[in-house]
Amino acid sequence: MLVNILAFVFVLGVLVVLHEAGHFLAARMVGAPVAVFSVGFGKRIWGFSRGGTEYRIAMFPLGGYVRVIGLGPDESDVVGDGPTSDELLPRWKRALILLAGPVTNIVAAVGFLAVAYLVGVETPVHLSQPPVVGWVDPSSPAASSDIREGDLIRAVDGAVIASWRDLEPAFLMAGGREVEVTFERDGIPLTVSITPEKFSRYEFGYSGIYAPLDAVVDQLVAGSPAHRAGLKSGDQIIAVNGQPVEQFWDLVRLISPHPGESITLTYVRAGDTVTIDLVPNDDAGNGKIGISFPFRTEIQRFGPAAALRAGFDECRRMTRETFRVIGKLLTRK
Repeated sequence: MLVNILAFVFVLGVLVVLHEAGHFLAARMVGAPVAVFSVGFGKRIWGFSRGGTEYRIAMFPLGGYVRVIGLGPDESDVVGDGPTSDELLPRWKRALILLAGPVTNIVAAVGFLAVAYLVGVETPVHLSQPPVVGWVDPSSPAASSDIREGDLIRAVDGAVIASWRDLEPAFLMAGGREVEVTFERDGIPLTVSITPEKFSRYEFGYSGIYAPLDAVVDQLVAGSPAHRAGLKSGDQIIAVNGQPVEQFWDLVRLISPHPGESITLTYVRAGDTVTIDLVPNDDAGNGKIGISFPFRTEIQRFGPAAALRAGFDECRRMTRETFRVIGKLLTRK
């Protein structure tokens, strides 16, 4: 809890200081005098003066403020830093100085994301792929609709869906609310209604629709049947009891009905085909062998120009999603 509070204070402080730095730099560019640039609020702890500006560090680190002479009443007035009756700057200068704060925050956001893409961002592979249904949970709301494996989802409640990155939040934000899902099957557009069931205290929505996953062993649960049988990361499972396995969800479908019963598993390792027998654990009536979901990730790393473009696109996407959520809150959706 304390770590979260300190992290919040630090991030808030950085964001506010960047915002105020935008005001400061714009004021300097248009020749407006700046009396104070303070990191933090309250009593001055340390500082120095240069070029007619006092740079200070104050007691409370919740951001900071800048006092531009001639800007007129602004947020810095509340700290009682000097008179507010200075002659006003021309209107265009005041407008540029005030706009510079939020513009700096936007530029900084794009810049931080661009740096992240330069260094490398680990991202689930499926998020950027078209939303082709890989599996429908038999006990989920989607199971009662006509959606099947292989269907390509095109829209949710009229909003265009281009990838799994669009589809997952569309269902998450629809807990307990009926939504129209448009999809294609063999090139034919179809529409069904689904009411994602609520889960967690935030009432997120669960549809039961999953992306395709390769039937490749990613991680094993220590001491599980698969671990004891000698399976290793990278093994490609191709059959269960002689029935072909094309994706990970086939494993769930073929193993789940056999808790405590011996099954035959066939997999490929380094080009060799291996067949083994093992007994799945009984997990609330479902057979499980201890293989984690193989959500593959990739490191997205770009050059400077591509990283800047990716940072801009991701900033735009997150901003759009933020306002979309706010809109749904206001409309009780």
